[in-house]
Amino acid sequence: MMVNYVRETDVEMCQRSNRTFQRILASLSTKVRHRYGHISSPTDEPEEQLQAAIAAKDWGLVSDLAAKLKQPGQSG
Repeated sequence: MMVNYVRETDVEMCQRSNRTFQRILASLSTKVRHRYGHISSPTDEPEEQLQAAIAAKDWGLVSDLAAKLKQPGQSG
């Protein structure tokens, strides 16, 4: 995402851009991400999604993910 408006040498802006992209990605459902070509990776774990939702201050998603993590069979 950063190559459109940030120079590669501007480290701070690159990091901001990447964080913004990760927050947007975390807010999308898996179905929507797949529809637009984002392939799930091993890093798409519920704990990482929870951290991204917290960073995005998406409290509804935080509560949903926390409930999923609390279900029997999940660690935590």
